[in-house]
Amino acid sequence: MKYILILCFAVIGHLRAQSSIEGRVTDDKLNPLPGANIILTGTDYGTASDQNGHFKISALPSSDYRLRVSAIGYTSYESGKIILFNETRRMNILLSEEVILTDQVVVTASKYEQQIQSLPVSAQVLQGSSIRNKVVTSLDQVLRYIPGVTVTLDQVSIRGSSGYSRGAGTRVITALDGFPLYTGDTGEIIWDIFPFNALQRIEVIKGAASSIYGSNAIGGVINLITEDPKKDETYIRMYGGAYSDPPHELWRWSTGTRYFNGLHLTQKLTAGDAGYMLSLNRSESDGYRSDDFYKRYSVFFKSDIPFSSSAGLSLYGNIYTMTRGDFLYWKDSRNALVPRDEDAGQRVSSNRQFYGVAFKQSFSSSLFLTNRLSYYRNKWDDQSDAENFSRSGLIRNDLSADFQVTQSLHAIAGFEVTSGTTEANIFGDRTSFGTGTYLQAEYILTPELRLSGGIRYDYTKIDSLDAENAFSPKLGLNYKISPGLTVRLSAGTGFRAPSLAEAFTKTNLSGVVIKPNPSLKSETVSNLEFGGNYLFAQGHSADVSFFYNDYKNFIEPAGDITDGQISFTNLTDAVISGYELNFVNTINSLSLQISNNLMYLNAEDKGRDRAMKYRPKFTFTSSWIYTWQYFSLTYDMRYWSRVDEIDDELVLLGLVKDGNKRTEVFVSDITTGYLLGGFNLPVKISFSVRNIFNYSYVEMIGNIAPLRNFSINIESFF
Repeated sequence: MKYILILCFAVIGHLRAQSSIEGRVTDDKLNPLPGANIILTGTDYGTASDQNGHFKISALPSSDYRLRVSAIGYTSYESGKIILFNETRRMNILLSEEVILTDQVVVTASKYEQQIQSLPVSAQVLQGSSIRNKVVTSLDQVLRYIPGVTVTLDQVSIRGSSGYSRGAGTRVITALDGFPLYTGDTGEIIWDIFPFNALQRIEVIKGAASSIYGSNAIGGVINLITEDPKKDETYIRMYGGAYSDPPHELWRWSTGTRYFNGLHLTQKLTAGDAGYMLSLNRSESDGYRSDDFYKRYSVFFKSDIPFSSSAGLSLYGNIYTMTRGDFLYWKDSRNALVPRDEDAGQRVSSNRQFYGVAFKQSFSSSLFLTNRLSYYRNKWDDQSDAENFSRSGLIRNDLSADFQVTQSLHAIAGFEVTSGTTEANIFGDRTSFGTGTYLQAEYILTPELRLSGGIRYDYTKIDSLDAENAFSPKLGLNYKISPGLTVRLSAGTGFRAPSLAEAFTKTNLSGVVIKPNPSLKSETVSNLEFGGNYLFAQGHSADVSFFYNDYKNFIEPAGDITDGQISFTNLTDAVISGYELNFVNTINSLSLQISNNLMYLNAEDKGRDRAMKYRPKFTFTSSWIYTWQYFSLTYDMRYWSRVDEIDDELVLLGLVKDGNKRTEVFVSDITTGYLLGGFNLPVKISFSVRNIFNYSYVEMIGNIAPLRNFSINIESFF
């Protein structure tokens, strides 16, 4: 009997040692994640994934376990109860990128790599995976949910730096891998030219950045970082959707359903050490309003060609063509989705081309040289009574040197020149020229204290306008009080030269007469920001910022009651101040990431003693991202308080009937997706509803924002 018991215990012990857990850890593209930590909570059992993402924990006694998987930059995964009894359990684990990374490296703030926690200014980073999860059809849809950023129709603003001027001029530099992309005539940003399906991340720097980027960075910088073509990969995305009927029967203008669709194909190829990427994009929409259709087609090309271990070349090319209707203003509030009779049937066609080359040379471990040369050609025609057209070209060259002077001192210096020509009946035949030189340095006084400073000199000549000079200094401080708490302080100045469109536009847009202002001068700003960031734990943070901007000669369009015409003018003085509160929380037990952001804005036109146009006092955004292995659910909510001031002159002159009607904004979007990773298929199917409650609102006078719309999205990586 004793021997039988011994044998039984031996068999049981043998059985208890036969269980194991194995599997693979990947990201949302099913790419392997090496070095991920895999542990069985409450035990001493654990391992790490190999280069192919595989892992195995063997010799486990039969029991119940809970598995936890974590990797830097990704949200952790925690399983439910796993019961093992003499078996091998296989599990494929998918980790999603975190909303905020404590060790995130950015390159936009000073044109060289810095950790986001060590910056003296406010910055935000949005990962490419977040863009894909939102299933957007244009880049500006993403920007609306970035803290501190607002978009009025298609004009972007950071902390109230811009109102709305129908695309003439920008106060936010928007760049592609460091190449600024704004047109040479209007100075506007064309969002659809950016290949958002090929983006690795978006970096946003808030506040005047003229000390290093010059004119047009008076409000901040948005830098779109494309993916590196380091491996062979094919990405295909197809989507299609439809708009709901208007919320009011009175607004119904079409008896049929209005559809939209798109197709995107990106191919990455490698040849030796060189990498190539080609992206083809097509998007079409019937539009939810009359005369609001569009057809957009683009080709984007990028190649990285190393010459040696210390030198390399990157080539860029982008060709974009579009035809669209031109919905200017509604007929009246009872016909909000129909244009005015005089605007009916208007069309705009455009062709944009961008070509760039970036040469990088490392002379030593402490000296790095970069030269960016680009050409941006812009051509557009409209079919209005004025038959406006424009042909412009803008050449830019930026040469910069990155010095690691000592272990504590880092500096960057550069020289930039731009030259533009325009042939247009709306602006006339014009030329522009600008040059700037800059120096910026960061000094690590102690491991906790970083000091930074920079200055830039610019010379600008806009055709017949007087030549202008500008010095733009900036100082910054970043102090790490504790491992989790960091405070920052920055002060500086910025400037912006007027665009050709702001100074020389002369046209009649269906009764809206715009006259030139050849006496227009550059605007300047003095900027002050104080903020702090507190990291409670990995994935939990709070960020607070207070900012004050004092503008001189602020440029805004204004109507002249005496002659009923509109022109761009210099306001005598304007002050924009406020604060931002940003909170990020990750609840690993629920696989949930929550981001809440509040901005208060006080924008005062001192010269006219009233609020500035199109600046809501309160903006609140909230994003909830739930991921559980191959399933994801994203909810986004955006709130704007009712704006105090709009283009009242257009209402008084009778150009926009009922143009004073506006309300606060409540918009909710939801997207659910499922990756067929359980079947080992790199295919994701998503369903999205935008403006869930079909809320009616205007971002700009006489323009109802998009109605509720539904879409299905299919994408694949292989």
